[in-house]
Amino acid sequence: EVNPNYVATFISLGIIPVYLRQVMRIKEGKLRSVWSVVFLAMFSAGMYATLLLASRGVTAALLVSLIIMTAMTVSRARHVATISILGGLISYVMLSLPGSKNLSARFAEANIQTFNDRLPLWQAAWDKIMDASPLQLLLGYGFGYGEGVASSASLYTTSLHNVYLQMTVEFGLAGLLLFLCLHIFSLKGAFGCKNEYAIYSIGLVTFLLVSSLSATAADNFIYWIILGYVFAIKKWNT
Repeated sequence: EVNPNYVATFISLGIIPVYLRQVMRIKEGKLRSVWSVVFLAMFSAGMYATLLLASRGVTAALLVSLIIMTAMTVSRARHVATISILGGLISYVMLSLPGSKNLSARFAEANIQTFNDRLPLWQAAWDKIMDASPLQLLLGYGFGYGEGVASSASLYTTSLHNVYLQMTVEFGLAGLLLFLCLHIFSLKGAFGCKNEYAIYSIGLVTFLLVSSLSATAADNFIYWIILGYVFAIKKWNT
């Protein structure tokens, strides 16, 4: 069985550059072109797919990423208005299509108050961190220890569904700090830069960090491929 969260992640990674390219075209005054229609169609199809997959955490991470990229790209009121109007029209059309209620239905589920039963997992991880010795707090309990913590709190998963808690449990505060520094270093010089590569990189890393709040995304090889890609396209410094 395919995990819809993984599929939604792959689709979101495709939406981010398409959206940014369209926003850049709006900023450059190139909205009336065939390519703009193509980008809008691709973006709409991707967003509709995320609605069908109904992954709450991935959708939230995607929206945060798109908002940050928009804020960094456009500043003129007419550009913001254009994006808002297009976004409203696309949302109206998508919400009228079959299956578009899947995401809102997920937010209406009874287990939303426990973040889809994640709270017991997070509480177990936090308790283990609080019970750690000074050395364990600094260096963690060891690779893979988070699976045992998750198993003790749930019969259905071996994942803590939070990268930051997992890093702290397994590698301590030192490991968590190194993990965060790796992301920060990948964006060195990007903030304050209007280069499209810089904004794209910030969007990608934002998506990774926010999605890590509700999933152990760093367990997947694609996570590190994306982070490596961000390092590879650091063209704003050249």
